[in-house]
Amino acid sequence: MSGPMLRLVDESRNATKMLAAAGYSVKGNCLTRKVMQRVGRELVEMDKQIANCFLRVMSEVTFDDGLTQNKRFAVAGVLADGRQLPEVQVPADQFGAMNWPVKSWGLAVNIEPGQGNRDLLRHALQITAQDVESRTVYSHLGWRKIGRDWVFLHAGMLGEIEVNVTEENLQRYELQPANPEAMQTAVQLLDVAPREITIPTMALAFLGPLCEPLRMAGVEPAFVLWLAGSTGAMKSTLSALFLSFYGRFDSRSLPGNFRDTGNSLEKRAFAAKDVVFVIDDYHPCSSDAEARQMQQTAQRILRSYGDRQ
Repeated sequence: MSGPMLRLVDESRNATKMLAAAGYSVKGNCLTRKVMQRVGRELVEMDKQIANCFLRVMSEVTFDDGLTQNKRFAVAGVLADGRQLPEVQVPADQFGAMNWPVKSWGLAVNIEPGQGNRDLLRHALQITAQDVESRTVYSHLGWRKIGRDWVFLHAGMLGEIEVNVTEENLQRYELQPANPEAMQTAVQLLDVAPREITIPTMALAFLGPLCEPLRMAGVEPAFVLWLAGSTGAMKSTLSALFLSFYGRFDSRSLPGNFRDTGNSLEKRAFAAKDVVFVIDDYHPCSSDAEARQMQQTAQRILRSYGDRQ
């Protein structure tokens, strides 16, 4: 076996010992188990192949969206002929059925027929997973208490805390280090439009991160800011300018649009905790059905924000 294949087996010094203690071994990249078979009048211990591969749980990942926690197991492997099986993530609720190897890697993975071979493969995987890395991936933005510390999660975080927001354009919420000169320049945003528009818009930009402490104090803000104007009034551009306090945005990369479904917007808005979430392009429609759909979506989202859901 080459280096990467050996790493799968020997990544933990105890893996081989743990397998052997339960009667398993790896022969020619295949998982086998010792069984007693009669040869003539004698019982002989033999290695019986369970699958034409060796699989290994590489890590256990918990995805935390602020409401629920879902576990996935990162599994990789190697086939008998030496081909590598790339790492895949298996949902915890699908792990035990052992239908996922073929779904993930195709027909090249072959579990031997016979009573319980799937469960034996599952058992061997769990035996060697006792010392795997466990980590948490946060799939929302904003404040979160991790251990004893409050941390503001954003897509550009570096270090031990891992954030992965998969919703469209939420990856753009990347906070930058404090820069006094940039803040002085940002004050000039107050002059890009009448101040009765820019002052509340800038205030909202800085109110977002205060929502969590205000909620804890029982005075969480329960309103939305609606920018109204004719087509070409630069509403989207103005929104993107102030949203850029949170990352890199322009009028074409705003995180929400009223053409999106209500469910999609609710899901994104939930993940966009403690940041400004812009929903763009509420406009007159030529179709009555489209106009009603857009109005229903707006009412649904506005009520959700007003009720702080």
